[in-house]
Amino acid sequence: MNKFLSELDSHLEQVMVFPRLDAAAETWGNAEAMTQALARVQSYFDGPYLNSVKDVRSVADSVLRFRKSRELSDWREIKYVCIGASQEFSGWRLLEDAELLAQLLRRAGSGSDRQRLRHFTCLLCSYWSFPRDEVEASAASGIGWVRLREWLARQRVYFDQAIKPKPEWLSALTEHANLLTDQPCKRYARDQLENGSPDLSAALSEVLQTLGVASDCWLRQEAIYAQVQACAEMPDTKFQYHLGRMVELAGGKTSFTLSRSVSIRCLALLVSRYAVCPNTPEHIPLRDACIAFIGNPWLHRAAWDGYVLDKDRRPDGNAREMVNGWLKVRLIKDFFGLLSEDRSADSRRLNYWLGFEPMIQDMWFALGADALSDSRKEYGEFRQRANGRLLDLAGSTPTSNNAFLMHFGEYLVIEFGITGNACFVYHYDRLPPRIKAALTNASSSAGVDIADLKARGREARLLHNGSWEPNFDAAICPLLGYRPSAQAPRQRRPTSWNNGSAQGGRAGGYVEYRPEAKYMPTFSHLEFERLRSKYGLNVDDLRSRGGCLWVRTDATDSRVTERLQSWGFIYRPTMGWWKE
Repeated sequence: MNKFLSELDSHLEQVMVFPRLDAAAETWGNAEAMTQALARVQSYFDGPYLNSVKDVRSVADSVLRFRKSRELSDWREIKYVCIGASQEFSGWRLLEDAELLAQLLRRAGSGSDRQRLRHFTCLLCSYWSFPRDEVEASAASGIGWVRLREWLARQRVYFDQAIKPKPEWLSALTEHANLLTDQPCKRYARDQLENGSPDLSAALSEVLQTLGVASDCWLRQEAIYAQVQACAEMPDTKFQYHLGRMVELAGGKTSFTLSRSVSIRCLALLVSRYAVCPNTPEHIPLRDACIAFIGNPWLHRAAWDGYVLDKDRRPDGNAREMVNGWLKVRLIKDFFGLLSEDRSADSRRLNYWLGFEPMIQDMWFALGADALSDSRKEYGEFRQRANGRLLDLAGSTPTSNNAFLMHFGEYLVIEFGITGNACFVYHYDRLPPRIKAALTNASSSAGVDIADLKARGREARLLHNGSWEPNFDAAICPLLGYRPSAQAPRQRRPTSWNNGSAQGGRAGGYVEYRPEAKYMPTFSHLEFERLRSKYGLNVDDLRSRGGCLWVRTDATDSRVTERLQSWGFIYRPTMGWWKE
């Protein structure tokens, strides 16, 4: 017999048989004591039954026995299997087995209404406790979890009509039936967003308490994502106003631990939404959070293409290239400012190479002993941003010297931190073997000797004497097939973004600078590949067989057609653009 019923039976027997001798009988008619007893009974029999089974071993035994026998013996075993349906035992979840799950749901949906309601509450427990956002949850178990959710939604409709009077928790679930849909928290998102709190909305917090949902349930994670979704659906101005706080939430600045997968989902949505705004100046918190959770966009392109998708669910090349540009500009500034000889920005070299940022495919930083060991915050942040592209600079050179290696298609350009060093240009395929090996193994902090960076066989050795910029242009631009805008040489226009919401509504923000660069009509295979990748163009190169270079697209996208026309492509209806 249940312990509460046993306790009641014992008290009744004592009162009936020894009403004057039993001290407990003196409190039998006490209203306060009866109220407390009623509350205990109601908490047990009028609740969603989520925490009543503490014997995890019995649950595990029942689930594994059902897996082996594919039979359910009695009501107690059904109850245990329902509770354990989403838990992992011996590396397996019941939700992964579609046939066993279907059998369990059929049994749980049979019997009296009382039995069905008890099974419903146990399966509701499995629904809440499923580790939906964790890596150990397999795709098959995720499909099973969705089937369970759909079953619970149908059963809830039945109980709403069949159970009279309804328990408080069932009434709450009926009022918040959205919790059993594919967007369980969208209803509360706008309220959360406007209130500016990282915690749950009052309505959601109340219903979760009524339902007895555990604090580590995936719903808390989903509430954050729903808030980010609501922000992304706002007009540009409002979206940018809330963006700083959304990045903080996505980065884990919440009152509970946010899973990495949810952080990535949130940041992917935010960066893709930001990329379609009319103006997209560098947003430092968004940049750093994306790099921390998704990765360096040019080193981890597969991750970006897998997570960051546009509204058509295709890899969002615009968002990736936007952050890629931000990161390259930041690293260029770090080198010519932070890593220069006297830590004062070498503005002329900085301005010059910022103009070539769109053409930089890859970059490496060979650091001297000083920069590698400096414990100051700015150096640590730089090393983190450049992680995977750091080299050790060795050889006969001061420990304060550093080298900056830029990969432009077929060429590698090398600049040094200490003034007085020349700039060297190499054909990438004819690099000294030790340099090429170091660049390939940069992720393991390979070393390079400065003598190898100044070896023979180079394409050019350029000096920073006098008005050196035109001389650099004359040597470098023909090699790259690219020249920064002649109308505004080396000019940068300021763009700002005021992140007032990041400080709780106080005025604030920052200003970043980007080079004004326009493409010249000179055809560049590297730039052509960038265009093809960015817009997903289908290309047929028939030149090796005496044919033409074809781009199989129509003339509807002006961003593509203007570029192709400037390179001399000719449009042929139904066939695309061609060039000899």
